[in-house]
Amino acid sequence: MSAKMVMKTADFEISSLYARAQYRSALDLVLAELEQTEPESKEYYRSLLDTGLRCCVKLRDVEQGLRLVELSRDKWDTSPSMGSTASEILLMSGRVTDAVSANLSVLDHRSPLKPYLNALLVSLQALQEQSATQASREAVARIVELVQARLLRQRPFPFITRARPPDTATLSTTLDDDGILRGYCETLGLDARDAERLFSLLSATKPTEDDAADSKPAKSVRDL
Repeated sequence: MSAKMVMKTADFEISSLYARAQYRSALDLVLAELEQTEPESKEYYRSLLDTGLRCCVKLRDVEQGLRLVELSRDKWDTSPSMGSTASEILLMSGRVTDAVSANLSVLDHRSPLKPYLNALLVSLQALQEQSATQASREAVARIVELVQARLLRQRPFPFITRARPPDTATLSTTLDDDGILRGYCETLGLDARDAERLFSLLSATKPTEDDAADSKPAKSVRDL
């Protein structure tokens, strides 16, 4: 049997085990396959990591989960869902700041879609609960407020209209004028790269497709 056929067979078996909620068996097979699969087999290797991470979340297997987090780290930019799953494992392990960083990394490479913004909010709220000082709690609360405002800019359905929420670009720019946002990040233990990613997220002014559609003049019957 060719190597390609062996991979297809193993992939099918892993998917079948996962679909039947046999997460431990699926994870064991994933780990065995990772031991003998070269990272150069990009698609298969990525699939193994993705399924393995999801199994670890289901099993709450932090030990193996953290191992897969490190193996998958350089793939979050092309597989954002993998980065979000990794953030769940980091949260389970108590590495809350790392979970926030993982979500910011995902958002740095993808549009600020609701699932990724919600994942960031979950990790920020966990960070708020973990904060030991009033200053850090206030810092997280302010960042959460800004991320929630950014989230509201994403409309749930294209045909629903509503009043536009506060302009997060203005809010974040005002904060950064005095270095306040950067100060918040330092208080929370986020590094300069994460601070840059957060500011980029909050100050994004690129309109969504819905916004662009709204800005177009309505066509008359004659134009249709």
